[in-house]
Amino acid sequence: QRFYSNLVLDNAEGISAGTGPDTWVIGNTFSGSRLSPNGTLGRAINKGASANTIARNNLILSSDFGIDSTVAGNNSHNAFWGVGSNYRNSANGTSDVTANPLVDANYRPAATSPLRGAGLHLAYARDYQGLQRRRPPTIGAFEVPRRRAA
Repeated sequence: QRFYSNLVLDNAEGISAGTGPDTWVIGNTFSGSRLSPNGTLGRAINKGASANTIARNNLILSSDFGIDSTVAGNNSHNAFWGVGSNYRNSANGTSDVTANPLVDANYRPAATSPLRGAGLHLAYARDYQGLQRRRPPTIGAFEVPRRRAA
């Protein structure tokens, strides 16, 4: 399963990999993953027990938990802002961003965002709007557009 460049808003659980093999959760933006009335954890990404689930280049905002996993590894280049716990039951990822992401009300990063160029280049070429990804890409669902020459 591959989840690339999605905008996932206001849910109890954004993406759940369960125990499936080789699930990639890459370059998405999650916001508002909160505890539900029935007690479901508010988590953006549930990696479950799958050691083969990769979570990279994701922006997670205003959520109870960022990435929940019962196995370690395969987490890197994710960004967290307003998250209760970035990682639950898992070691922190490498090259994560925890500074203010400087995104607008539609979750698009500003040209000066620390997300710009902070991702790891992987096998996905387009953002949420179909724009070509830079190398290295912007973390999250939206690529910061290239500046046009004057």
